[in-house]
Amino acid sequence: MTSGRLALRRQIAAAGRWFLLASIIVSLALPYWMVYRSDDVLARPENIRPLEEEARGQRGRILDSAGRDLVRSERRADGFVQRVYTTPSLAHVTGYWSLRYGVSGVEAARNADLRGGQELTTFDRLTNALLHRPTVGNDVALTIDSRVQQAADEALGQMNGAIVALDVRSGAVLAMASHPYFDPNRLDASIESLKRASGQPLLNRATQGLYTPGSTFKTVTLAAALEFGVASASTVFTYTLRPPDAQHSGWWHMGDQAYLCQNHPANQTPFDLTSAYVWSCNVAFGDLGLA
Repeated sequence: MTSGRLALRRQIAAAGRWFLLASIIVSLALPYWMVYRSDDVLARPENIRPLEEEARGQRGRILDSAGRDLVRSERRADGFVQRVYTTPSLAHVTGYWSLRYGVSGVEAARNADLRGGQELTTFDRLTNALLHRPTVGNDVALTIDSRVQQAADEALGQMNGAIVALDVRSGAVLAMASHPYFDPNRLDASIESLKRASGQPLLNRATQGLYTPGSTFKTVTLAAALEFGVASASTVFTYTLRPPDAQHSGWWHMGDQAYLCQNHPANQTPFDLTSAYVWSCNVAFGDLGLA
């Protein structure tokens, strides 16, 4: 055997070993992704294959607390199913279902329930597929109250912002309004313009917006002060208010520090903790926070 043929055989053997190793790796990876991680793969928002299967199925409805339709499916003349969003102002809550862009919101969070068929056996699924029986999804009921939601939307009007209303007894979300919002019924046709819009209508300001708590945090400070005995309802605060003028109106002075406290009535000092809370006095609650 010539040296050339021997070198060729060695190269072929080396290539065969590499192909064998690659086959072993693939054979190990396929069961991992197809069995062990199959649910994760199906749940990925960019995976539209489950959506294509659902396009002929009957996806479940999304309902408000009174059983009113917020989202439902309607079958088109071509046999495919179209999602209908009856309350576009709830787009940030219900999310969207799109063959092109996937799912979001409740449509994503409760996708398995809305798709349905999870309780079916493998045999039943194969039978339905062979007989072309559509899968019927389960309905999902939210705690959203459409009347409270409408009031929140009307209160925001044309302003950018968010309103969340909670049931103080149970913590149930009764309304979650975020403005501006988008119409999920027209998502496929408008998403590019929505991405460029200055108001960021795709952003859920109620859950994704970053805001300083402002004076609402005074309630937390007050609760901590009372719990740790730093102050009581009868605690008295005395500060020096510089006479109001164009330069110093509303500035309270403690030592060499000056604090703006425009909420508190001018010249009303001393005052107790109750008055400080009623008037949302920045100076008093600055003191409590430090204490």
